[in-house]
Amino acid sequence: MFRGIQVKLTVIALILVIVPLRVAAREKYLEKYFYNEYPNVKIEYEFIPFNDMESKAITSFAGGVSYDMMIVNHLAIVQYKEAGMLLPLNDFLKSSGIDFDTYFSASIAKCGVFDGTVYSIPRDTDTRVLAVNKKMFTEAGLAYPTTTAEMVECAKALTKDTDGDNVIDQYGMLLDASGPYHPSYELGQFLLGNGVKVFTQGEDGKFFSQLNTQGAKDFMDFSKALVETGPEDFISYDGSKIFSLFCQGKLGMYVFGSWNITNAELAEAVKNGLEYDLILNPKGTDHSGASQGGYHYAISAQTKYPEICWKVLEALSKPDAAAEICYTEGGLPCVLDSYKEEPFSSGLYDVIAQQILTAEVPVPQISVTNEILTEIWYNAWLSAMLGETTSEEALNGAHEEITALLEDYMAK
Repeated sequence: MFRGIQVKLTVIALILVIVPLRVAAREKYLEKYFYNEYPNVKIEYEFIPFNDMESKAITSFAGGVSYDMMIVNHLAIVQYKEAGMLLPLNDFLKSSGIDFDTYFSASIAKCGVFDGTVYSIPRDTDTRVLAVNKKMFTEAGLAYPTTTAEMVECAKALTKDTDGDNVIDQYGMLLDASGPYHPSYELGQFLLGNGVKVFTQGEDGKFFSQLNTQGAKDFMDFSKALVETGPEDFISYDGSKIFSLFCQGKLGMYVFGSWNITNAELAEAVKNGLEYDLILNPKGTDHSGASQGGYHYAISAQTKYPEICWKVLEALSKPDAAAEICYTEGGLPCVLDSYKEEPFSSGLYDVIAQQILTAEVPVPQISVTNEILTEIWYNAWLSAMLGETTSEEALNGAHEEITALLEDYMAK
């Protein structure tokens, strides 16, 4: 089939510094599972910066210029679906003998399912654990924290002036407040550990805010306590700066993503003597929570070659393919059998693999999710951390705004 004609497929994907490695990993498994059947198919990638992915894909589709396949941030799937951009995949999954509910990691996979229709399949995911500096904890005589309360106490004990010049040069923990997703993902996993989400969906199908709960208040108190152990200008410490401090041995605890394992700066730091352990996220008032996000594969509703596109996605979702592609890109495979493949079966990912069992996508994916997370919740949380409002004022205001927005959404 299609052996006598030339077919060109285009893919919109996220641009990263490791683009050549990413393409090489994909091509390796397309050669193994796809090109032998479709030798005349050519796949071209258009790599787009993170901040431009959604606008580029949506405006292109609206203008009648569509990609055949898309790599979609889980937060944007609902936008693409409501814009009519995505092709339903249920029939393809059935024809391939893939049981969606058991083949993929459940929480991230469900971001692409609406009313029983599968519009995308998960490509990769992430989950975060806590990295701890072994030397700093040993020298301070501290045990690794198992609860968020212990985590705060460790942060206080490890924040100090180590060279006697009256300037703090070592910190126990630093919050990354530089981006709108941090209080929902990196730090927000400790909100999940309190059994609370910014908003959730009840058994009756209705969406409602949970910022009026004790768990939300406990999370704000926890966040504020960590801010108070850090520098006054904590807002200037973005993710790269915080990570560098950990690599330099000047930070006791760091919210560690699976992508950090393959980071060159960390590898160099270890080579130069840094010793660290990965531990499960300290328990909140409910459990050891973990946030989960990631990207999905999807097929354009406008493609002329839906069957070929599916064969590409099927090939890239084979357990060995998903394992190597995710390792190359610094993520975690969503295909459960990939954890039987190297390097995910090596022991290096044991703590992360254990944590992923409790990992959740922080909030339901609906059309107002981004607005809630990046505007209402982030601004409320940040105002409390900066001391512009009290935690109670920030929570009450955000709860009212989110409730009104969700009521309007459900009324449509």
